[in-house]
Amino acid sequence: MAKAGCSVACIGFESVNYKTLKAYGKNQTVEEIIHAIRSFHKKKIKIHGMFVLGGDDDNEKTVWDTVRFAIKHSIDTIQMSILTPFPGTKVHEELEKQKRIFNRNWSLYDGQHIVFTPKLLSARALQANVLKAYARFYSLYNSCILFIELRFRNAFFRLMGYAIIKDWIRHNRSMRWLAQEGSASI
Repeated sequence: MAKAGCSVACIGFESVNYKTLKAYGKNQTVEEIIHAIRSFHKKKIKIHGMFVLGGDDDNEKTVWDTVRFAIKHSIDTIQMSILTPFPGTKVHEELEKQKRIFNRNWSLYDGQHIVFTPKLLSARALQANVLKAYARFYSLYNSCILFIELRFRNAFFRLMGYAIIKDWIRHNRSMRWLAQEGSASI
C-alpha cells in the first residue's frame, strides 16, 4: 500500500472489547489490532480508526477504553459509531424482538444517534459518553500538541474533528430523540 502511494487507511477495528469482538463475529484480537496499527505506522500510513459502541457487552468503560486505546496507539483520527439497528439486519431483528428500539425516525439512523436501549447502560449514558470521548480525542489541547510536534496534518484533522463535534453538540443539545427512551412507541 505504501509503495502504491497510500497515505491514509480507514480501518474498521470495531472494538477494543474482547467480548464485543467475539459477539460481532470478528476473527481478530486486540493484540492483532495493535500489530496492524504498528505495521501501518511503520510504513508511514496514517490511520482513521473506526469503532462501533453499544454492543451488549459494552458499557461506559468500553467507551473510555476505546478513546484511551486510540490515543495510546497514536491512531490519527477516529470514528466512534453508535451501533445502529438498520432494518433487515440481525441486530434490528434481535433488538426489535427484545423491544429495545425506542425510535424509528430514520434520519437518526446514522451511527451518531442512539435509537435503542443498550444492555449495560442507558441510551442517554451511551450517547453522552461517546460525545465526551470524542471531545477528549478531538480536544484543542491534543491539536496544539500535534502542532508543537510539527504534525500539522494531524493537528488540522483534530481541529476539524473538534469543530464537527462542537457543531453536532450545538444541533443536538436537547437530545429530544431520547425523550422516549425505553418506550418502543415512537
